[in-house]
Amino acid sequence: MRIERDQASQISAWCIALVDNDDQVIDRGLLIHNSSSTPVYDVEVDSTYAWRSTDEPKPRSMFRMGVLPPGDFITTVTSEYDGWSFPDSREIFELKVRPVTKSKAWSVTALRFTDAQGLPWGRTGRYLGRL
Repeated sequence: MRIERDQASQISAWCIALVDNDDQVIDRGLLIHNSSSTPVYDVEVDSTYAWRSTDEPKPRSMFRMGVLPPGDFITTVTSEYDGWSFPDSREIFELKVRPVTKSKAWSVTALRFTDAQGLPWGRTGRYLGRL
């Protein structure tokens, strides 16, 4: 089972803020990470968000990606494509990419995907630590 988990353990996702040089938040989104050497498929990310820290977190629409190649990809909140922008490689962003690390209101609550061997995997819960 440990060998089967090898690629799956290299896939993750977290909420981000895109900030300018004055540390002003310009945009918000998700970073989807694949540090393996091969793609994974049928990626689905569930997340919650609240505009203010005092607001109750609400589920965002599910982010879907048919193929996640190796690397880091960013999608931002938009009104198109089911609420998310087309994912782009992190390297093209000129803004700083800051992980959201303290907000209970905005977090990834589930990550599901199929590895290169065709095995389905998923993580759920606040910290997504367990496959």
